[in-house]
Order: sequence, then C-alpha cells, then structure tokens
Amino acid sequence: MPGVSTFDLLGDMPSAQRTLMRLFLRRIEMNMAELEAAVAELPEERRLSREEIHDTLAILLEKSWVRKVEQDGKTRYTVQQQSSKS
Repeated sequence: MPGVSTFDLLGDMPSAQRTLMRLFLRRIEMNMAELEAAVAELPEERRLSREEIHDTLAILLEKSWVRKVEQDGKTRYTVQQQSSKS
C-alpha cells in the first residue's frame, strides 16, 4: 500500500513538501483552513503562499503521501501511513 514512512522525509524531498509533511505528522489531520493557519504560524522563511500550499498538497495527494477524507460533507487531509507489515 502506498504511503509515507519517516525515512521518505529524510531524502531529497522539495522543501515545500517537507514543510507540509512535517505539519501533517504533528497534527495528523487538518482541513484546508487549519493547514493554511498552521503554515502561517511557521517562521517567515518557511511559510508558503496559499498557491504553494494548494499546489504542494496536490502533489502529496498524487504521491499518496496524504489522503483526502470526506466526512459529513467536509474535506479533511491526513497522512497516508504506510503499513509496517511486509
């Protein structure tokens, strides 16, 4: 099953992807407003624009590192954790 392991975060991941993944690993699940607020709390040099957040999230969804969860008509995003079973 696709997903992300903590080892994936140690590689040559682009900084925008690394920034969002670190936020997801800390907060596990967020909606878009929570994600944008979490990015706004970062030090200025690590902040992403709204467009960068959306573009980077699309890449992480495509890579299956983050998944979209629809619940009660609301969209949330969460880390797609990799099973430790082989």
